[in-house]
Amino acid sequence: AEKDPPQAISWAKNACQLQPNNARYAYTLAFYLHQAKRTPEVFGVLEPFVGQKTTEVNIYRMLGDIYEQSGDITAAVRVYKTAAENDLLPPQVRSGFDAQTLRLMSQ
Repeated sequence: AEKDPPQAISWAKNACQLQPNNARYAYTLAFYLHQAKRTPEVFGVLEPFVGQKTTEVNIYRMLGDIYEQSGDITAAVRVYKTAAENDLLPPQVRSGFDAQTLRLMSQ
């Protein structure tokens, strides 16, 4: 898959179509889209899962990081704050997102 990103994207899209609520498949698709420099598409893939309080921690990490890298600190804070408030995540994970939120808000 790493040697053929277009094919990896195609497989991941198919998996997402078969199981649209599968956060792991969505993260995999977003990962390959981001690697292929198709970052704008990543937002459309991951944002719905943030709104659904996913337990796929990597979704919050990737989306927050991409927003940070693009300079959209407000969006990154929103993503990290949503993760920190997600009671389905373990407390240590939530506190890590709290720290990310505080770090960004103090800049």
